[in-house]
Amino acid sequence: MVNGDGVGRCTPTELHFDNVFRTHNTSIAINISITSENSPSPLGETQHTQHQASQVPLNHNSSTQRSRVDVSTLLSNPADRNPISYYDVNDRDEIRRAYIQRDLIIHNQSIQAALHKQSEQVKIDYKNRLNASIDIGRLLLISGLPFRGHDESEAFLKKGNFLTFLEFFSRKNKSVGSVALKNALSNNQMTSPSIQKDIINACYKETINDILKELGDDYFPILVDESRDVSCKKQMGLLLTYVDKKGFIMERLVGLAQVTSTTAESLKGTIYFMLDQLSLSPSRTRGHGYDGASNKRGHVHGLRTLIQEDCSSAHYVHCFAHQFLLTLVKVAHKHVDFEHLIDLIQLTLNTIGVSYKHRDEFRQKQAEMVEKTLRKGELITGKGLNQEVGLQRHANTR
Repeated sequence: MVNGDGVGRCTPTELHFDNVFRTHNTSIAINISITSENSPSPLGETQHTQHQASQVPLNHNSSTQRSRVDVSTLLSNPADRNPISYYDVNDRDEIRRAYIQRDLIIHNQSIQAALHKQSEQVKIDYKNRLNASIDIGRLLLISGLPFRGHDESEAFLKKGNFLTFLEFFSRKNKSVGSVALKNALSNNQMTSPSIQKDIINACYKETINDILKELGDDYFPILVDESRDVSCKKQMGLLLTYVDKKGFIMERLVGLAQVTSTTAESLKGTIYFMLDQLSLSPSRTRGHGYDGASNKRGHVHGLRTLIQEDCSSAHYVHCFAHQFLLTLVKVAHKHVDFEHLIDLIQLTLNTIGVSYKHRDEFRQKQAEMVEKTLRKGELITGKGLNQEVGLQRHANTR
């Protein structure tokens, strides 16, 4: 075909067929471009029209373009991930591969994988350090000694009982000393405060398991009393009383809980919570005993009434030791001679206790008096008799 300028200009015969075949899970786009070979271009070359395959999104709106997913932006936390059905079907395999690779990397960095890669000697050294820390922790728990000190730095001499005993144990035991403290990695010495707390919690759980195993499915009474620690925090102690397999009556302390309120409702909730932590039902209680405070023994809104409403077989018993102390204090205040004796003891304590010199003079006079009476035969000699004792201040009880 020739235009007005006399230049041969071909009109390409192009047939475009855009047929989209959609199935349930896939979308296939086919472009067919046919150009006549007998129609030359102005440059004498064959002009081809190129078309990229059109991408059809998962929804059936052909006007929307599907954007490629950047796998580097995928979330690592499984709880925050989008479900796989959220993505286009053409991207799901790539997303699955990205998640699998990422999970493998995280697994290879875990503690279990790191321990698995270690040699047998490294595992043995780790067990030796751990067993040494556990043995020291058990010794301190049995002795009732504190674990930590005020300053546990290297320059400080008194680092606390745990580190002091561990250093002593490492010097005496070469198999432990070669792998513990300075001979271990700084992040694997098994001496941090969190490790010490884990050891204490593990010992507590093992002790509780033995108590519960000894108790079995039998019924039990509970004893509840309030106290406070050195930090002056109000605490409540819970004791279980039961008969063991040999027929002996056992009283076991199973827990301490801090209480901010001493109302009957609050104490009941704390008791039930502690029993629930031990997997014990309050319906198995056959008695409950506490002191004579009104919030506990009250007949209307007391703790005894609230517990008996839930379990009628849990009979209330006023603590006999507390009853005896209350009776002794009440009788002592009404007895004139005993009251004079208490006043004399209090005056003696105030006079002697304020000065170490007075204490030494008192001990010397007491030793001379004991020696004099022994020569006269007025005192009986024997093991544990006539020992030197200190003076303790008297105190009332609630």
